[in-house]
Order: sequence, then structure tokens, then C-alpha cells
Amino acid sequence: MELFPASPSRDNHIEYNCIHDLGTGVLGTHGAIYILGTSPGTVIRNNYILRVFSNKFWGAGEGIILDNGCAGVLIENNVVDGASAGGWGCNFNCFGNMIINNLFLYGDKFQLTRYDDAPDTPNPPPNGEIFTRNAVVLRDSPLYLEEHSYSHATCWDYNLYWNETGEVRFMADSPEEWHEKGHDVNSVIADPLFTSKENGVYTFRPDSPIYKTGYKDIELSNVGV
Repeated sequence: MELFPASPSRDNHIEYNCIHDLGTGVLGTHGAIYILGTSPGTVIRNNYILRVFSNKFWGAGEGIILDNGCAGVLIENNVVDGASAGGWGCNFNCFGNMIINNLFLYGDKFQLTRYDDAPDTPNPPPNGEIFTRNAVVLRDSPLYLEEHSYSHATCWDYNLYWNETGEVRFMADSPEEWHEKGHDVNSVIADPLFTSKENGVYTFRPDSPIYKTGYKDIELSNVGV
């Protein structure tokens, strides 16, 4: 099986969209923004995604999805708030994607997923994305859908995580166990100190620990215009 086949799809820009209340009918929806296959130069930027729903029969309802073979995609400066199955999901066999400076907030069932169309091999390839300067905030649901990862050959660091109703666990790992695997060593688990988090305005107090990650405020005033 060729994991990252050549594709004519490239250099697509998905920007400044306001996407809300998807999947409210019987079928639900897979996700607000869905990418499949090798897509070098593709950018998903400055989108505001609010309330994405699944149905009772399958686990969809995500904000941004990278499916089989996605490679070379940049996801930055997006806000996903209240997606049923979390802000960002990625198939196992994706590589070379960058998820930078996004807010993933209040998924109903979980916040992030690394769902596993993993190849049937004892030596699976690395996931190999960069996940940095993101804030993931949750309440009453886990950070990840999965309990374990097929590969730790990836780069996750300088993020903020916060659970408004309990502890933060990284799959089955405590923060300390997660750090021992090389992930999020410089990330923070702390209240982001919102000053606003609705109606397209997501701002923080000047002393918010989110700025320790290098996070830059996301401008949504032109979204949907």
C-alpha cells in the first residue's frame, strides 16, 4: 500500500469562513473542514467553526479533519468551539502537517483524535506532524478519544491545555509520563484566563499563561464577511 500517493490536489486555501451548526439533522456530519490525501501547500487558516454535531450511530462531528494520507497541510489561526467530536482529528497515516496557533475548545465527547486506519505492519510509519502554540480547553470529556498512540515520532510542544472540571491526561498518560515520551515538555497546563470566549471574540488577560507558549491572538473580525 502506498501511504502518501501523489495527488493533483495542492495549494488550496480555506480561509475566513464562519461555519456553524452543522449536522443538526438526522445524519449529523463528518466534519466542518475535511481534507483527504497528499495536499502540499494547502492552508486552513482563520476559520471560525462553531457547534458541529454527529448523530447517535457514529463518532463524527469534528471541526477540522485530516484523513488518509494527508501530507503538507498547514492549519493555523482557527477557532473551533463546541464540535461534538473535538476541534481537530487526524488519521494515523498522515505526515508532515503543521497545526499551529489554534484554539480547540469544548468538544462534547473529546477534544482531539488520532483515529487508526493504521497499516498492518509491525513497524508503522511516524505521524510526523508539528502541533504547537495551540490551546486545548475541555470540560467533562477527555483530551483524546484514544487511550494509546501507534507512534510517538511526532513533535508536540509549546501548547496550553486546561480542563475546567478535572485533570488533564494525555491518552492513558499523566503529564509526567507524556513528557517522558518526548511530548509537550515546554507546554503548560493552566487556566488560559479568558476575558471573552463567545460571539467570535476570544481574548485573554495580558497575564494569561497562553502567551508563554508563543501564542498570537487570532483575528476573526473579517471571518464570514
